[in-house]
Amino acid sequence: LLTKWQWFSITLCTTIATGILFWGVAEPMYHLHSGPEGIEDKRTFAMSSLLMHWTLIPYGIYTLAGMAFAYCFYNLKQPFSVSGMLYPLFGDKAYGLFGKIVDVICLFTLVAGMAASLGTGILAISGGTDSFFGLPPNTWTYGGISLAIVAAFVASAASGLQKGIKLLSGINVRIFIAFAVFMFITGPILAMLTLGKDGFLDFAWNFLPRSLGLDASIGDDWERSWTVFYWANWLAWTPVTALFLGRIAKGYTLREFIRFNLLYPALFGGFWMVIFGGTSLEFDSIYNGELINSLNENGAQSVIYRILDHLPLAGITGIVFLVIVFLSYGRGLQHLRTYGN
Repeated sequence: LLTKWQWFSITLCTTIATGILFWGVAEPMYHLHSGPEGIEDKRTFAMSSLLMHWTLIPYGIYTLAGMAFAYCFYNLKQPFSVSGMLYPLFGDKAYGLFGKIVDVICLFTLVAGMAASLGTGILAISGGTDSFFGLPPNTWTYGGISLAIVAAFVASAASGLQKGIKLLSGINVRIFIAFAVFMFITGPILAMLTLGKDGFLDFAWNFLPRSLGLDASIGDDWERSWTVFYWANWLAWTPVTALFLGRIAKGYTLREFIRFNLLYPALFGGFWMVIFGGTSLEFDSIYNGELINSLNENGAQSVIYRILDHLPLAGITGIVFLVIVFLSYGRGLQHLRTYGN
């Protein structure tokens, strides 16, 4: 049985950890400088969009599916498979040809989702290796980073699901918290809090219309490029993430499942976006578009390192960020191990 701290850290690190590292500072630059023309206050819109994409909705999707699997697996004693979640609807037919097709499709979507996430992580790490070690972001660099990630987490998976992931997740979340506290203390605190307040109000007011594609002010092109893309990514991960989250929740109630898989991680994601997204938006203004210029010239992976250049201990924090990104890659391989089991 996992402790509540272990449960929270594993949930956070195996869901959206890598995404918030990369997109927490890069995504607001896109919304600020290339957002929908119908939006007047682009800074508030950028913060609101971060909260829309990285808090309640992804964790809501994962939590609902995870509860369904946990109930079927532990309470109804169904097999450990994605198709087992279909038993309440289809009975024993869920384990025939139809169930096998469902399992295969879900495995394919996991691999596709891993490919997208792995690409994001490789870009984030390559930005650091370029800044600190002078390794240009090319095919050889990307290949080396990929091999290092796979080797490290195959070793983690081989150590056992519980042992490896508990160790890495516990370390990772502690570094996450320390890094966020450092950014909050040394960054533009007043701007963060102001943008966070305005972004939250905009997010709450427009949650339903933007979730349902009914906000005419943002346009279809932006919605397809961002919100729909994220929804597709979350859904690609959902079936196998449900198996993983449901499996590690043994011994806890449904109420606790909702708190530790939806409420607490979403709150953490919200605070992270206020700190990092707010810093990104404010620094781009203070330093006359330096961040968007870096994004256009060197790619989205360079933005975080330009931000760190303007904060104390830039050399150390840049290395720490590289370590966080690297450790965050337990998610995909641990999910594959869970699926295989």
